[in-house]
Amino acid sequence: LDRDDGLVELEKLSLVNKTGARFSLLPLTKRYAEGELEKDKECEKTLRRRWLDYLIDLCDIVGEHYWCYKNKSYEDSDTMLNAIEWSYTYGTAQDVFILTLGIYDYLEVIGDWNEIVRLSTEALNLATSAQNIIYIARFCNILGWIFLQRGDYDQAECHFSDALKQYELLDEEKPKQEGMTLALQHLSGVYRKKKIFDKAKKYNDKALECANSNGDLKALVNTSYGKLARDMGDWELAQTYFNEVKDWYEYRTEQSPRDESLAIGTWGHLAIIAYHLGQPQIAKELCLKSLEYFEKSGTKGYLATLKHRLALVEEALGEYVAAFEHAKESLYWFEHLGMKPDYDEAQILLNRLQTRLES
Repeated sequence: LDRDDGLVELEKLSLVNKTGARFSLLPLTKRYAEGELEKDKECEKTLRRRWLDYLIDLCDIVGEHYWCYKNKSYEDSDTMLNAIEWSYTYGTAQDVFILTLGIYDYLEVIGDWNEIVRLSTEALNLATSAQNIIYIARFCNILGWIFLQRGDYDQAECHFSDALKQYELLDEEKPKQEGMTLALQHLSGVYRKKKIFDKAKKYNDKALECANSNGDLKALVNTSYGKLARDMGDWELAQTYFNEVKDWYEYRTEQSPRDESLAIGTWGHLAIIAYHLGQPQIAKELCLKSLEYFEKSGTKGYLATLKHRLALVEEALGEYVAAFEHAKESLYWFEHLGMKPDYDEAQILLNRLQTRLES
């Protein structure tokens, strides 16, 4: 009650700003409060710990689905970034690990991959110093995924291989199974991108064996099989795999937690299949179903991919103006994120559309 009365008084004096149920300090108020805090080190230590505990509670890192890192409140994300830096000096290694994983989803949504690389590299170095197997593996997987999207396949392979080695050292069966499945599936993606398809299949087969009867893990691996068939030009087989993933997530719609990006992203995979099977109108509808989610809550990397696919579909439908705008959007994000292989492909499409509009 004292706190609430004090905040009301500060608001009346225009020393804090209030938005809904949240307050922010003006620079003068903040400097004064920090000065008062420094006078009582024991109080500062207690309050800082409460501050970290509050932020850590916002990090919903789900045990059996830990490739999904969710932050319950994006409003606190800037504060969380400050807390990560503070934790390196005054907090614990565990604070650093959890907060870094917690900020990951937010940075994906705003498209700041450079910050993901910086924070994950620092956290990986700390995990390596602490010889913390699980966090070495997790941050290796995160970094490997960014390198994979950017076309640095050797770096990606190195990080995924390191993650796999760490997971193999675990004694606890469940995280070991999940982690190895994830790392093997990622390694399959590296070789698929390199167009070494037999090796890609071999790693995906191992991932499927590792997934065993876990439905979510099998959906993840089937997504990889679908991408492999797609890149090999076997559109019907790719469609079969992606439909299996779609059916699985429709079956468990009411169950939580769920990998929403993987579930909803499947519509986008089916869209490019429909496009290649000569069904552009169906492809457009499928693309838009995925875009509704990814424009608000998904990774900007896949958003760019969806915009590129939508542009291809619209080109096939003769909707050249809309296609040109979506191609420009995809090109922006591919460049911003450093996704060079995708950027080159998107540039070709944009040039083709521009020529058509000018003719």
